[in-house]
Amino acid sequence: DILREWGALKETLQLVLRAYELSPHDPGICLYLVHTYEILSKHNEAFLEARSFLIRNGNLQIGRVSCSHFIPVLQLITEEIYLNNTTLCIPPDFENQENIGKALDSEFQQLGLLFTLVKILFVKGALNSTKAFIPVLDKLHKDRGLHLTLLRNEAAFFSCISLVMEVPFSPLPQNPDFIYFASDSHCISPAWRTINYQEKPHVIHPLLATGVKIWHIRKESSFYPKFALLNALKEVPNDSTVIFNIGEIDCREGLLRAVDKCNYDSVEEAIETIVSIYIDFLKEQNERHGFVTFVHPILPVLKETRNVVLQFNEKLKEAVESCSGLQWLELLDVLLAKQTCEFNSEYHLDGTHVHPKYVSLLEKALKDSLKDV
Repeated sequence: DILREWGALKETLQLVLRAYELSPHDPGICLYLVHTYEILSKHNEAFLEARSFLIRNGNLQIGRVSCSHFIPVLQLITEEIYLNNTTLCIPPDFENQENIGKALDSEFQQLGLLFTLVKILFVKGALNSTKAFIPVLDKLHKDRGLHLTLLRNEAAFFSCISLVMEVPFSPLPQNPDFIYFASDSHCISPAWRTINYQEKPHVIHPLLATGVKIWHIRKESSFYPKFALLNALKEVPNDSTVIFNIGEIDCREGLLRAVDKCNYDSVEEAIETIVSIYIDFLKEQNERHGFVTFVHPILPVLKETRNVVLQFNEKLKEAVESCSGLQWLELLDVLLAKQTCEFNSEYHLDGTHVHPKYVSLLEKALKDSLKDV
């Protein structure tokens, strides 16, 4: 934990692999290993380790379902999960499980492993494989109050992905052109949707850095979400188009907490500091990779933080528009109900994230931004 907190990720991986070697039947260690591979952007390795664990420990229970229940589907997935669109022949009992029951506290780690497996498959574009797991896991998730447990982060990702998967996707082309979307969980809603950009179809490719804040990406930081983002960006070809949407977590908890601790005299001062960190980071990435960079406003979904979010977006827009090489995406007017500061219910998903239908707004905002260049 200490090594990970300070960004020593290779050393973290060595220790976790050793722990896993000593305790190959411990779902908690396997989950930690899978999360470490996620931070390193080694998603295929994460998938293979999770699959090996479930095959090796098929007798472990989750509610009234054993881990062996998932093995037939897992074995149908080829070794490389990235953009894997294999149509899975799902066993009938996989979809029609009744009386699944609820996971016990002692079964949370294996449930967390399955939730994370779904996240990894989704983030890497293996949508058919993702779809296969949702019927059973939905029943294990529903009405369990998992947001109040140590499993809250894994459960939150699964819940969001489950809702997003209900909105049909267009078939992915064989060799798609991508627009990359770098964010925390807010990259889930637009992920793998097709839009028209520069007169050509482009697929929105998520770059997930779980839990990342702008505060984490300041130069002196060594906190691991920063490296999760940097490792994700390393996978992006130079000169690509990248949309950055970071800062919602800062607005939700970091800014107000910092003011309460008297680190800043006001919310305004805190916002100016965070915006400055963000702009410096974006400029550095542009110089390093030659990205065509668009800056997405913080989504004003949560009522409790909307006032801070709107203040933040105002300052961020000013900073972006005064900085060469960065382009602002104008989305807020449509996302807020006219003549009010309420979030437009048409784009409601789960109270935290925006509905995938907002991608049409994103497409228009990209087109309008290019007109201004």
